[in-house]
Amino acid sequence: MAAANETRKQGTPVIGAAGEQVWKLALDLLAAVPPGKLLEVAAGGGFLAAHLAKIGFDVTGTDLVNQWQFPELPFVCADLDEPLPFDSDTFDAVVFVEGIGYTENINSILREFHRVLKPGGIMVITMPNVFSLQSRCKFLLNASYRWFPHPSYQGEDKLALSDTYREPIRVTTLVFNLQRHGFELERTKFGGGMALTALAPFGLMLQFALMIENTFRKKKRTPTMVNSFPALLHTNVGVLARSSKRG
Repeated sequence: MAAANETRKQGTPVIGAAGEQVWKLALDLLAAVPPGKLLEVAAGGGFLAAHLAKIGFDVTGTDLVNQWQFPELPFVCADLDEPLPFDSDTFDAVVFVEGIGYTENINSILREFHRVLKPGGIMVITMPNVFSLQSRCKFLLNASYRWFPHPSYQGEDKLALSDTYREPIRVTTLVFNLQRHGFELERTKFGGGMALTALAPFGLMLQFALMIENTFRKKKRTPTMVNSFPALLHTNVGVLARSSKRG
């Protein structure tokens, strides 16, 4: 942390844990969102939050531990597996970059996000893309998606477990749970880095096989997005959803 602080004093940009490619994915999703009161969850040192503040958002950061490096911006320590320490209908937007796989109960978190968002507020989530060819090949080899190794429990406390990815989440499952908890999906975008582009021709085979399968399945058809080239060739995925108005 000291090194990061020193780097910042020298005026050199510091890349957070997610990295600039994933930040770009989140920022692309936010591009058409009017600036307002924004909560960045699992914000780390606050480098993305600082950028969001520069483009006009009124940013508050939160994380399990305080690594915050921007004292001019408000920061609140919070455990995402507990109720968020904010009043209902507080924020115009919530941004959650690459953190949802570390949490214990995704559904309770989504309910909390819906609670602290104003009606019509925006939720942006990014996460690793387990649909990518890179991730699928790894699963074929050892039944473990890329970025999601088999965790071994060694009596870690809460802070130690905050660096352990638990279970992979498909974007289709995330969208399902967002809709369950009062969100309306507006956009899905694949981005981040590129993954195994040399296997792109194999994607045509997958698309053809999926078309045949869906032709003969009357129910529970697989979304074509699953084998789309953006899904197969990118390492990350993001969604933008809007909090439905409450009666």
